[in-house]
Amino acid sequence: MGEDTGITLESVHCYEIGNAAISMGYLQVGIEWLELPKEKVKSCYDATMKLEETEVPLELAHDMVFAQTVDDVYKR
Repeated sequence: MGEDTGITLESVHCYEIGNAAISMGYLQVGIEWLELPKEKVKSCYDATMKLEETEVPLELAHDMVFAQTVDDVYKR
């Protein structure tokens, strides 16, 4: 995704970036960032969050994208 700085983000950091992106209306980018903590926790690479904490915001973001898609279809 860009330049390698040698700094590794923890799950909680990816989670916060994802939530910030979603709150600013960048749903797809937010979902991508919210997928990262889930992957990190599942791989036991990062224990800064629990798996359950990563799933709810991700489901809500997917629901928002679906609702937006449905709205777009009916606006046509």
